[in-house]
Amino acid sequence: MPHVVIVGGGLAGLSLATKLVGRGEDWTVTVIEAQEKVGGRMTKEDISWEGGSASIDLGGQWVGPTHRLLLSLLKDLGLSVFPSPSEGNSILCFSRRTYFFEGTIDFAWMDGYEGKRPDFSPEVAEDFRQGWEKFCQLRDVLPRGKRPTEREWRSLDDETMGAWIERTFTTEEAKEYFRAETRFIGPLGPADPSQTSLLNCAFAQVIAPQGEEPEEFLVDGGMGQIPLMLRESLEKSGRATVRSGCVVTEVEVVEGGGKGGVRVWISRESESIKADVVALCIPPSRLSRLVFHPALPARHTTLFQRFPQGTCCKFLAVYDRPFWREKRLSGNSFFCSPDVLFEATADASKPGKPSGVLAVFIVGDLYFRWKKQFEGVETEKDPERRKSLETARNRVVLEELSRFYGEEALSPKAVVLGDWPANQFVGGAYSGHATPGTLTTVGEALGEAVGGRLFFGGTETALRWAGYLEGALESAERRALFRLWKSLSTTMMTNFLTSRYRWTWVDVLSEVNEAPGAGAQDPPAVVEENT
Repeated sequence: MPHVVIVGGGLAGLSLATKLVGRGEDWTVTVIEAQEKVGGRMTKEDISWEGGSASIDLGGQWVGPTHRLLLSLLKDLGLSVFPSPSEGNSILCFSRRTYFFEGTIDFAWMDGYEGKRPDFSPEVAEDFRQGWEKFCQLRDVLPRGKRPTEREWRSLDDETMGAWIERTFTTEEAKEYFRAETRFIGPLGPADPSQTSLLNCAFAQVIAPQGEEPEEFLVDGGMGQIPLMLRESLEKSGRATVRSGCVVTEVEVVEGGGKGGVRVWISRESESIKADVVALCIPPSRLSRLVFHPALPARHTTLFQRFPQGTCCKFLAVYDRPFWREKRLSGNSFFCSPDVLFEATADASKPGKPSGVLAVFIVGDLYFRWKKQFEGVETEKDPERRKSLETARNRVVLEELSRFYGEEALSPKAVVLGDWPANQFVGGAYSGHATPGTLTTVGEALGEAVGGRLFFGGTETALRWAGYLEGALESAERRALFRLWKSLSTTMMTNFLTSRYRWTWVDVLSEVNEAPGAGAQDPPAVVEENT
């Protein structure tokens, strides 16, 4: 009986396993996750205190109206969504000045988005407009449905986003605003403008346009419940095993025609698992930590080393009530000012619940500056000393919050951290990003299968909504999945296992789109709202 091993128990890996098992074919699946819980960057924590409780998403939690695959999955699981809270005044802190205004902040990336911009001076507004138009011109000539890996895009790939901002804008205000947005947008890591290329930034807007409002909805009960539900369903199927807390260290491809296979080595148990095919659904930077026998092609290993995870800590402050609404504040804010610790906040509270949740995003250099003040918190052995350090660390963020939301922000019922850069098995959030010069040299290797036995998935490999949960589903359903179905359905996969043909995600995407029922023929997802 053919056996598939999926390395990575995040949304991409669990979704791929679910689809394979759901096909009803005669094969088995094992999912291996390094963390103690499945979910990857999609986990939740349930907390309670006297008189209240809350479900907290430590990672990805929003869904947009064009996230068709995610909305469909939510519907299949019986989960409903509700509009992200937005009533009241939003806050923009810009160049050491604070603006309060009703409505949603209009980020420059969001074409057609009917929000509000700060009251710039005519000079700054014109500078910003001309720079944004130039960026759109670059974006609009990039290809759709494939990555811009050809040499013709090399000049855009060699220039950092930071260098382009410096030579394009004339006012410091416009430069700082655009730098901050680069750090905040999901498909970009987030990365500092000096760490990623102009090409990568422009292509990110092609595959994940912010004008489609990817943070429009939240999930009732939290997005982090999805991995747990998928795991339970897989284990009940009788044809899938999900193992968490198991760290894969080596992947060995054994040739030999129909008798060949792949052996996956797990360090903790000093054991190995034999598979016919392995799908690696972990971030590219984590792939660079695995040992492959034989070694992967140089373009793959180089890509993994040049595709780091972004730097973002999600700081969640939980209160007995959403007190900011009493002040006519929405809880949503954006900060592009050097004197503020974090980049953004969002109201992540559930309607109908008395508790209030503020999600605070600490990114890039600001994250390292904050962490450096409290080095040793995670490794402190003395419980009292560790608690004292954690309290002091959290206090710094809460005091910053109180500057904009009032003294009530200083007294949360709980603080929970999604400290993704400190997680050795994830390496950062929101997602990975290409460093300058990467896309046009080794970019073709992103998601490229090797030798017919090794497949690669994960949100970073997606060609639509990369960096988002939707991208994780797309990487499974629109790429590896169709090829795996077709390959595994052959007689004992003999032809498949002896093939040396390398497939790319673009090949698979075109094949999926040509399959019956694919693409636009799929039924639309239904969005339910809680009131």
